[in-house]
Amino acid sequence: IRKRVDGEKPRIVESGVRVTITPKSSVLMMGDPVKFDQLISNLLLNAIDAINERVDSREKEIGIHVTKHQNEISISFADTGVGIPAANKHKIFDPFFSTKAPGHGESMRGLSHSCSPLARGESHTHGSPSKFRHRRYR
Repeated sequence: IRKRVDGEKPRIVESGVRVTITPKSSVLMMGDPVKFDQLISNLLLNAIDAINERVDSREKEIGIHVTKHQNEISISFADTGVGIPAANKHKIFDPFFSTKAPGHGESMRGLSHSCSPLARGESHTHGSPSKFRHRRYR
C-alpha cells in the first residue's frame, strides 16, 4: 500500500490530498502482487478523483486502515470526496460499470477485475458528502 501511495505522490501532492495509512507497521499478505497493486491503485485514484470533484473541499483526506484478523485482512479506504450515489452502490463491482465519461479514468470499473481473485468488497456511503466514504475489502 505504501509503495502505491508513494508511486502516486505527484498526483497526491498536486491535488493537495493528505493520505494516512494505519497502522504504520507492515502486515504480511499472500496473493498476487500485481492484482493487489491494481486494486490499491484503483481505490486510491478514485478517492483522489472523488475529492477533486467536490467544489467545497477544504478537507482533502484519504484514510487507509489495515486490520489483521485470524484468517483475513481488512483494508478500509475512507475519503472526503463526493461519495457514491445510493443508486450506484450496488453496481460498483459490476465489470464495466463507470460513473465517468469515456477517457476520464477508470472510475469503479477496475474493481471487479482487481477484486475478484483477491477479495470480497463492501461499500458504505455516509449521508453527508463532508463525511468520509468507506470501502472495506477483505
